[in-house]
Amino acid sequence: MSATKSLERFHQLQEEAESYFLRNLYDQGMDRWEQACLVICQNPSTSQSLHRLRQQFASSLSQQGRGKAAAMISQDQMPNDSESDSGTERPLPTINPPLNPSRRSNALWFSLLEERTHTFVYGLNREQWPQPTRRVRIAVLDSGVSLEGKMASYKRRVRMREDFTQPRASTQPPTQLRPPQPGKPLQRRPFVDPCKDENGHGTAVVYQAMASCPSADIFVGKVVARRDGDSPSSVCRASVARAIIQAAKPVAEKGWGVDIINMSLGWAEADLPSGPKPSSSSSTPTPTTTGQLPVDPTISDALAYAESQQVLLFASATNYGLAESTDIFFPARDPRVISIDAEDGQGNPASFARRLVSGSVSDRFCAPGLGAYSPLQPDSPMDGSSFACPVAAGIAGLVLEFSRQEPLRHSESVRRALMSVRGMRRVLQEMAVQGAGNDSFKVLYPWNCFDGRSGGSEAVDEVHIRRGEAVRRIIKALEAEFGNKKVGFEIDMELKWKPKGVAGVEKV
Repeated sequence: MSATKSLERFHQLQEEAESYFLRNLYDQGMDRWEQACLVICQNPSTSQSLHRLRQQFASSLSQQGRGKAAAMISQDQMPNDSESDSGTERPLPTINPPLNPSRRSNALWFSLLEERTHTFVYGLNREQWPQPTRRVRIAVLDSGVSLEGKMASYKRRVRMREDFTQPRASTQPPTQLRPPQPGKPLQRRPFVDPCKDENGHGTAVVYQAMASCPSADIFVGKVVARRDGDSPSSVCRASVARAIIQAAKPVAEKGWGVDIINMSLGWAEADLPSGPKPSSSSSTPTPTTTGQLPVDPTISDALAYAESQQVLLFASATNYGLAESTDIFFPARDPRVISIDAEDGQGNPASFARRLVSGSVSDRFCAPGLGAYSPLQPDSPMDGSSFACPVAAGIAGLVLEFSRQEPLRHSESVRRALMSVRGMRRVLQEMAVQGAGNDSFKVLYPWNCFDGRSGGSEAVDEVHIRRGEAVRRIIKALEAEFGNKKVGFEIDMELKWKPKGVAGVEKV
């Protein structure tokens, strides 16, 4: 059995065990749990995860008021198939840890994302794949992107690239160019791509966003440049502010009109004065206006503008080198931004993710950011919240894609709620589980809400039943945030709707 299948079977058996424990059927629950442990131990790729999975399951049961079951799980000694003649258990065989365990865990996480969540959102045969005019748009503000080598096949995914590191155009008239002199051939200068990624960081970030949300159109703003006397990784705040405004500006105003902005960057110090906090009102969010932007906008000005245009903002929380601060990066700690930490693909927050935070970030969402893969550097895995952030942004993109399908596409209140930081945070909470070893971290497992796994002859029916359940779950979560009957009221929950490309109808 492959690692992916082993992990899927384990979670199925664990869910059955949990169901028994919640009904105080301890013998049946332990029987299912032992079966789950056997499945996970039979595959060398997953056996190393048993201790962590055991701790997480026991913690989950404890939180649900099942202390007895949690104690049984914590004290359980995994039975082995091969026992000695005396009947005592033999220790499990030692399995050498795989090379690059973070990369393997990262790959496992993405395989589950593809097999379960992508199948759920796009359909078993991609029948729900969005039309070009309705695709989610994600802007990546970073060191650019290099669309060469193995990245050449992704050129069509990148809809726009722009270099914001160059100074703004002068108002002086252009210099008059000399006409070519007779008898002297024109010399062609080699083409220099102004948005080329000079350090590989931006390309890896773009790839993570593409892998997480395969249907999204990607817009790249280069805000990091190699300059004389500067570090290649230095970021100009003015460039970031201009890029945010251009990404959030509507297409009718010659902007990109994106839905999501990813910023895998940050500073210890914030712009002053800091921007306003999101409204605590229970009413659903409505578009606001910001008035005239200043000539030289700060990042806070740009964030306020993006919020007014109903654009979701994601930023990496922290990385190495912030030991002098008790807070996470700005703009990640801005209340208008969703902050993302890194984890190893198995629910363990990265060692560099700060455990104690004095800022205003209430939700510490985590996504895989250890052992990240980049086509330009396939043998050099990358670590950092920089690579977790686009994964979370891609998950938000999948939520938006799902909201543009039947029946949620008929609800303007759901659309407005999901395009607000409060609404998207609330839905991400539905997909998250508690991080191992720290209650403040929420690890994103999107298949907790968007699960397209199925089996048997009625696989299609199973998937569409889950789609109806996800619709109800999203609306219920948004109602909990904004108030009962204030979100999703345009949808008749008893109305029969016909999934695209599938015969028959399904009840929501």
